[in-house]
Amino acid sequence: MKTYSLQELNEFIRRVVALNFSESVWVTAEIGQIKSSRGHFYLDLLQKEGDEVVAQMSGVIWAMEYRRIQRILGANTEGVLADGMEIKLKGRLDFHERFGLKIIIEEIDATFTIGKLELERRKVITELQRKGLIGKNAGLNLPSVIQRIAVISSETAAGLQDFLNHIKFNESAYCFDVQLFQSAMQGSLVEKTMLAQLASIKAIHHQFDCVVVIRGGGARLDLTAFDNAAVGEAVAKFPLPVLTGIGHDIDQTVLDLVANLALKTPTAVADFILTHNLKFESSLLEMGNYLNLYVQKRLDTEGGLLLRWADLLKYKTQFALKQENQILDNWEKEMPKRVNQILKYENNQIGNLLKIIELMRIESILKRGFSISRVNGKVVTDANSVPKNAELTTQLSNGILKSKIIE
Repeated sequence: MKTYSLQELNEFIRRVVALNFSESVWVTAEIGQIKSSRGHFYLDLLQKEGDEVVAQMSGVIWAMEYRRIQRILGANTEGVLADGMEIKLKGRLDFHERFGLKIIIEEIDATFTIGKLELERRKVITELQRKGLIGKNAGLNLPSVIQRIAVISSETAAGLQDFLNHIKFNESAYCFDVQLFQSAMQGSLVEKTMLAQLASIKAIHHQFDCVVVIRGGGARLDLTAFDNAAVGEAVAKFPLPVLTGIGHDIDQTVLDLVANLALKTPTAVADFILTHNLKFESSLLEMGNYLNLYVQKRLDTEGGLLLRWADLLKYKTQFALKQENQILDNWEKEMPKRVNQILKYENNQIGNLLKIIELMRIESILKRGFSISRVNGKVVTDANSVPKNAELTTQLSNGILKSKIIE
């Protein structure tokens, strides 16, 4: 058996690879990790079955090829060339005696990646629908006035400053308490950081009126992190209304579907909040105008009633005074007659009393044949009280008789 040196063996492998793979090939793989240096991009390409890696190879995109690929993919470039993305690439195999086997990437099919992501997105949506989570957060009512806002975004997100400027320097001079909870807005860290910040806000959710998730614009592939099942479920079950403005006009992420309200841009979210508060202020002004009109109408009505009551009271008073004056006039006319009648009656009474008094006088009584008997100066009223031989004095109208009691 022939013995090869390592260099000879590698040279043999290089010739075999060059002979059998003389043309470029299309390969599907997952990007395990991507790094850049001096404009060149180095990829760890993987194939997995479940969580297990069953194949692995290095890949490289030279700077010149990267610029050409970037012109073709446009805004989707960063979204496709990211850790964890499944890609379909065209490249030529190259085996170097020192650096081993790698694939020199010449072309990338973005439609493959987008298609795979769309299938995954639909799978997530179906699962959320099965759990009854689509529309759950939308069932929460926003408060009449939104003032305390928890913002989930990156401090460097393009749309954050637009949102803050728009909402703080508003024409209506509304005041807001905005608190930022920093999270990754792109890439593999979105799930971890967003779930952590949602948990932080949930612990103090009574301090806020709503949650706003915002970021700047970008390609559709930049938004794939917002199609995450765990983030979607957390937002759907969140106790506060969640508003999204993650910077896209056409596509709708899973996060948008489970949110209370999905708006296109951070500025659109700020406009919605301002309009929402303006509606409440307008309703207050409208209610104030209605109350003003109602009170004025009521005052006019009650004023009219008071005037009618005043007229009626005046009439009743005048009528009562007229009646009383007439009664007084009648009394004034009747009084002398009544007084004369009373005086005449009283005079008759006095005359009768005088007659009775006259009749009751001792002299009058004696003249009518009566007499007064006395024994020892005491009037006799009982015959049995007069002893025998007593001297009885009898007073008559014209004199006094004296007698002695025999029996």
